[in-house]
Amino acid sequence: YQKEVKTERKAQFNFPKNVWDIQPSDYSKSDITAIGDFLKKKYITKKVTIKGFASPEGPFKRNTELSINRSKQVKDWLITQLKDAGYTEYLDSNFFDVAVTYEDWDGFKASIQGQPYSEDVKKQIVTLVSAGLDPNDLENKIMQLVGRKEKVEYILAPLRRATIEME
Repeated sequence: YQKEVKTERKAQFNFPKNVWDIQPSDYSKSDITAIGDFLKKKYITKKVTIKGFASPEGPFKRNTELSINRSKQVKDWLITQLKDAGYTEYLDSNFFDVAVTYEDWDGFKASIQGQPYSEDVKKQIVTLVSAGLDPNDLENKIMQLVGRKEKVEYILAPLRRATIEME
């Protein structure tokens, strides 16, 4: 009898604006090194989900490209880590579930709730995000409410990411 214990490992890579290359500083983050340690122990891994995200500012086409390439970069990095840890059976395309969020309006909406804007401004932003407007019109209307893009960079920066979830 062998007891099976379910566990998950999660890690997040952050990216600068308009970049999809993994930043060297991410390799030393504790959640990233925990993935490496997990792989070195050669636990049976059932599923890996990789998600790429882009913040909502900028042209939709560019954000699509960024989110797709961020997920690809992280998948390539993870495949290298799997190979280095001696995994061979997990490298087919069925093992990885890759998803992208081209413009993370949900993340933006959640971030806004924790900001010092008035409740009226927060409500207007949530209404705009939920209205199904053209992405460029939506961006312009929200930026009018909260200020210039530079003013909200601290809200947008954490939305430029890719995540790994291992089961």
